[in-house]
Amino acid sequence: MVYQGSKEKIADEIVSILNTMRSPGQLYWEPFLGSASTFSRMATPRLGTDAMTDLIMLWNEVIADRFIEPSYIVKSQYDDYMKSEVPSAIRAYIGFFWSFSGMFNKGYSPDFFQNSRSFHSMQERAKSLRAQPTKIAACDYTVPKVKGALIYADPPYRGTTGYKGAKPFDHDKFYAWCLEQKEEGNTVVVSEYFMPEPFQLVHEFPFRTSLATVHRDSDKPERLYTLL
Repeated sequence: MVYQGSKEKIADEIVSILNTMRSPGQLYWEPFLGSASTFSRMATPRLGTDAMTDLIMLWNEVIADRFIEPSYIVKSQYDDYMKSEVPSAIRAYIGFFWSFSGMFNKGYSPDFFQNSRSFHSMQERAKSLRAQPTKIAACDYTVPKVKGALIYADPPYRGTTGYKGAKPFDHDKFYAWCLEQKEEGNTVVVSEYFMPEPFQLVHEFPFRTSLATVHRDSDKPERLYTLL
Protein backbone atom coordinates (compact mmCIF):
# COMPACT_ATOMS: atom_id res chain seq x y z
CA MET A 1 0.00 0.00 0.00
CA VAL A 2 1.39 3.39 -0.99
CA TYR A 3 0.39 5.75 1.79
CA GLN A 4 1.50 9.22 2.84
CA GLY A 5 4.28 8.69 5.38
CA SER A 6 4.54 4.96 4.71
CA LYS A 7 7.56 3.28 6.31
CA GLU A 8 7.75 0.43 3.80
CA LYS A 9 11.35 1.21 2.78
CA ILE A 10 12.64 1.07 6.34
CA ALA A 11 10.01 -1.15 8.02
CA ASP A 12 12.31 -4.14 8.54
CA GLU A 13 14.92 -1.96 10.24
CA ILE A 14 12.30 -0.29 12.45
CA VAL A 15 10.88 -3.67 13.45
CA SER A 16 14.36 -4.93 14.33
CA ILE A 17 14.90 -1.95 16.64
CA LEU A 18 11.44 -2.23 18.20
CA ASN A 19 11.96 -5.91 18.95
CA THR A 20 15.11 -5.12 20.94
CA MET A 21 12.97 -2.83 23.11
CA ARG A 22 10.06 -5.23 23.52
CA SER A 23 9.59 -7.64 26.41
CA PRO A 24 8.20 -11.16 25.86
CA GLY A 25 4.41 -11.05 25.66
CA GLN A 26 4.33 -7.24 25.80
CA LEU A 27 1.42 -5.55 24.03
CA TYR A 28 2.48 -3.70 20.88
CA TRP A 29 0.33 -0.73 19.92
CA GLU A 30 0.43 1.54 16.89
CA PRO A 31 -1.90 4.53 17.38
CA PHE A 32 -1.32 5.79 13.81
CA LEU A 33 -1.79 2.57 11.86
CA GLY A 34 -1.72 3.97 8.33
CA SER A 35 -0.39 1.44 5.84
CA ALA A 36 0.55 -1.05 8.61
CA SER A 37 3.96 -1.61 7.06
CA THR A 38 5.58 -2.03 10.49
CA PHE A 39 2.48 -3.28 12.29
CA SER A 40 2.04 -6.27 10.00
CA ARG A 41 5.63 -7.35 10.74
CA MET A 42 5.25 -7.31 14.54
CA ALA A 43 4.20 -10.36 16.52
CA THR A 44 1.07 -10.54 18.66
CA PRO A 45 -0.29 -9.33 21.00
CA ARG A 46 -0.80 -6.20 18.95
CA LEU A 47 -3.29 -3.36 18.69
CA GLY A 48 -3.63 -1.05 15.70
CA THR A 49 -5.69 2.12 15.76
CA ASP A 50 -6.17 5.11 13.48
CA ALA A 51 -8.40 8.16 13.63
CA MET A 52 -9.40 7.70 9.98
CA THR A 53 -12.56 5.61 10.17
CA ASP A 54 -12.64 4.89 6.43
CA LEU A 55 -9.13 3.41 6.53
CA ILE A 56 -9.91 1.11 9.45
CA MET A 57 -13.10 -0.02 7.76
CA LEU A 58 -11.08 -0.92 4.66
CA TRP A 59 -8.44 -2.75 6.69
CA ASN A 60 -11.06 -4.81 8.50
CA GLU A 61 -12.81 -5.68 5.24
CA VAL A 62 -9.55 -6.71 3.54
CA ILE A 63 -8.37 -8.70 6.57
CA ALA A 64 -11.71 -10.52 6.66
CA ASP A 65 -11.30 -11.18 2.91
CA ARG A 66 -14.67 -9.55 2.22
CA PHE A 67 -13.58 -6.58 0.14
CA ILE A 68 -14.25 -6.92 -3.59
CA GLU A 69 -12.00 -4.62 -5.59
CA PRO A 70 -13.80 -2.73 -8.38
CA SER A 71 -12.43 -3.32 -11.85
CA TYR A 72 -12.36 0.42 -12.58
CA ILE A 73 -13.34 3.76 -11.04
CA VAL A 74 -14.35 6.70 -13.22
CA LYS A 75 -13.77 10.31 -12.20
CA SER A 76 -17.42 10.99 -11.40
CA GLN A 77 -17.40 8.10 -8.91
CA TYR A 78 -14.16 9.39 -7.40
CA ASP A 79 -15.60 12.89 -7.01
CA ASP A 80 -18.83 11.61 -5.45
CA TYR A 81 -17.02 9.54 -2.83
CA MET A 82 -14.56 12.30 -1.99
CA LYS A 83 -17.46 14.72 -1.45
CA SER A 84 -19.28 12.23 0.75
CA GLU A 85 -19.04 12.53 4.52
CA VAL A 86 -20.18 8.95 5.09
CA PRO A 87 -17.22 6.72 6.06
CA SER A 88 -16.85 3.48 4.14
CA ALA A 89 -14.26 0.95 3.05
CA ILE A 90 -14.83 1.79 -0.61
CA ARG A 91 -14.29 5.50 0.10
CA ALA A 92 -10.90 4.72 1.62
CA TYR A 93 -9.99 2.43 -1.27
CA ILE A 94 -10.90 5.05 -3.89
CA GLY A 95 -9.39 7.92 -1.91
CA PHE A 96 -5.99 6.24 -1.65
CA PHE A 97 -5.63 3.91 -4.60
CA TRP A 98 -7.21 6.16 -7.24
CA SER A 99 -5.58 9.38 -6.07
CA PHE A 100 -2.44 11.15 -7.22
CA SER A 101 0.62 9.50 -5.63
CA GLY A 102 -1.60 7.42 -3.36
CA MET A 103 -2.32 10.40 -1.12
CA PHE A 104 -5.92 10.46 0.06
CA ASN A 105 -8.20 12.78 -1.91
CA LYS A 106 -5.35 14.43 -3.83
CA GLY A 107 -7.09 14.24 -7.19
CA TYR A 108 -8.30 11.48 -9.51
CA SER A 109 -5.42 9.57 -11.08
CA PRO A 110 -6.22 6.32 -12.93
CA ASP A 111 -2.64 6.13 -14.21
CA PHE A 112 -1.41 5.72 -10.65
CA PHE A 113 -3.70 2.76 -10.14
CA GLN A 114 -2.81 1.11 -13.43
CA ASN A 115 0.93 1.53 -13.01
CA SER A 116 1.40 0.52 -9.40
CA ARG A 117 -1.45 -1.81 -8.49
CA SER A 118 -0.53 -0.83 -4.94
CA PHE A 119 -3.68 -2.40 -3.49
CA HIS A 120 -1.87 -5.72 -3.87
CA SER A 121 0.56 -4.74 -1.12
CA MET A 122 -2.33 -4.04 1.24
CA GLN A 123 -3.77 -7.46 0.45
CA GLU A 124 -0.41 -9.09 1.17
CA ARG A 125 -0.13 -7.37 4.55
CA ALA A 126 -3.68 -8.39 5.34
CA LYS A 127 -2.63 -12.04 5.01
CA SER A 128 -0.17 -11.71 7.88
CA LEU A 129 -2.74 -9.83 9.96
CA ARG A 130 -5.30 -12.52 9.20
CA ALA A 131 -2.94 -15.30 10.27
CA GLN A 132 -2.79 -14.16 13.91
CA PRO A 133 -5.49 -12.62 16.11
CA THR A 134 -5.21 -8.86 15.62
CA LYS A 135 -7.37 -6.02 16.89
CA ILE A 136 -7.75 -2.97 14.66
CA ALA A 137 -10.03 -0.10 15.66
CA ALA A 138 -10.95 3.42 14.58
CA CYS A 139 -10.27 6.01 17.26
CA ASP A 140 -8.13 8.99 18.13
CA TYR A 141 -4.72 8.17 19.56
CA THR A 142 -5.76 9.61 22.94
CA VAL A 143 -8.64 7.16 23.47
CA PRO A 144 -7.08 3.74 24.29
CA LYS A 145 -5.75 3.35 27.82
CA VAL A 146 -2.87 0.94 28.08
CA LYS A 147 -0.14 0.22 30.61
CA GLY A 148 3.17 -1.54 30.18
CA ALA A 149 2.88 -1.59 26.38
CA LEU A 150 5.36 -0.84 23.61
CA ILE A 151 3.91 2.07 21.66
CA TYR A 152 5.26 2.95 18.24
CA ALA A 153 3.84 6.27 17.08
CA ASP A 154 4.23 7.49 13.50
CA PRO A 155 2.21 10.73 13.61
CA PRO A 156 1.93 13.43 10.95
CA TYR A 157 5.32 15.14 10.82
CA ARG A 158 5.86 18.82 11.48
CA GLY A 159 6.08 20.77 8.24
CA THR A 160 4.55 18.08 6.02
CA THR A 161 1.37 18.06 3.97
CA GLY A 162 -1.76 17.14 5.92
CA TYR A 163 -4.83 15.36 4.64
CA LYS A 164 -7.37 17.39 2.73
CA GLY A 165 -10.22 18.39 5.02
CA ALA A 166 -8.48 17.18 8.17
CA LYS A 167 -7.71 19.46 11.11
CA PRO A 168 -4.04 20.41 11.58
CA PHE A 169 -2.27 17.98 13.87
CA ASP A 170 -1.55 19.38 17.34
CA HIS A 171 2.06 18.41 17.93
CA ASP A 172 2.33 19.97 21.39
CA LYS A 173 -0.69 17.94 22.51
CA PHE A 174 0.98 14.83 21.09
CA TYR A 175 4.23 15.51 22.98
CA ALA A 176 2.28 15.85 26.24
CA TRP A 177 0.44 12.61 25.49
CA CYS A 178 3.75 10.79 24.99
CA LEU A 179 4.93 11.95 28.41
CA GLU A 180 1.67 10.71 29.94
CA GLN A 181 2.18 7.30 28.32
CA LYS A 182 5.67 7.13 29.80
CA GLU A 183 4.21 7.84 33.23
CA GLU A 184 1.79 4.93 32.71
CA GLY A 185 4.73 2.56 32.31
CA ASN A 186 4.63 2.36 28.53
CA THR A 187 7.69 2.37 26.28
CA VAL A 188 7.17 5.10 23.69
CA VAL A 189 8.98 5.19 20.34
CA VAL A 190 8.25 7.96 17.83
CA SER A 191 9.13 8.39 14.16
CA GLU A 192 9.82 12.01 13.23
CA TYR A 193 12.38 14.29 11.65
CA PHE A 194 12.95 16.02 14.99
CA MET A 195 11.57 15.73 18.53
CA PRO A 196 12.20 18.20 21.37
CA GLU A 197 13.64 17.37 24.78
CA PRO A 198 13.20 15.17 26.76
CA PHE A 199 12.91 12.82 23.75
CA GLN A 200 16.15 10.98 23.03
CA LEU A 201 17.41 9.93 19.61
CA VAL A 202 17.40 6.14 19.15
CA HIS A 203 18.34 5.79 15.50
CA GLU A 204 18.82 7.86 12.36
CA PHE A 205 18.28 6.23 8.99
CA PRO A 206 21.10 6.91 6.52
CA PHE A 207 18.94 7.49 3.49
CA ARG A 208 16.06 9.73 2.52
CA THR A 209 12.43 8.73 2.24
CA SER A 210 9.52 10.22 0.33
CA LEU A 211 7.06 11.96 2.61
CA ALA A 212 6.77 15.73 2.46
CA THR A 213 6.91 15.97 -1.29
CA VAL A 214 5.55 14.09 -4.26
CA HIS A 215 7.82 12.18 -6.67
CA ARG A 216 11.00 13.45 -4.99
CA ASP A 217 12.76 12.70 -1.73
CA SER A 218 12.63 14.70 1.44
CA ASP A 219 15.96 16.24 2.43
CA LYS A 220 15.41 15.40 6.10
CA PRO A 221 16.53 12.06 7.59
CA GLU A 222 14.03 9.77 9.24
CA ARG A 223 14.71 9.32 12.96
CA LEU A 224 13.40 7.26 15.87
CA TYR A 225 13.06 8.83 19.32
CA THR A 226 12.14 7.51 22.75
CA LEU A 227 11.63 8.70 26.32
CA LEU A 228 14.12 7.33 28.83
